[in-house]
Amino acid sequence: MHAGEKVDPSKGALGTAISVNPEQLLSFAEAGNDRYVLIEVKSGKSFTYYAGAAWQGHNFFNKDDTWKDYF
Repeated sequence: MHAGEKVDPSKGALGTAISVNPEQLLSFAEAGNDRYVLIEVKSGKSFTYYAGAAWQGHNFFNKDDTWKDYF
């Protein structure tokens, strides 16, 4: 899941992302301005996820697609 938010238009947007095992994915949810990824986990078993964030004001991630492709 990827989300972008223009916190301050003069300073660019903030992008966040999370990656989980697609076999564990149940659904997505929203509450107010927050977004959630709901996954199935088993008690006593580990699970893996990857999360990241990027600021559009940095020269490396100056376009939305740059961050999506990187993640």
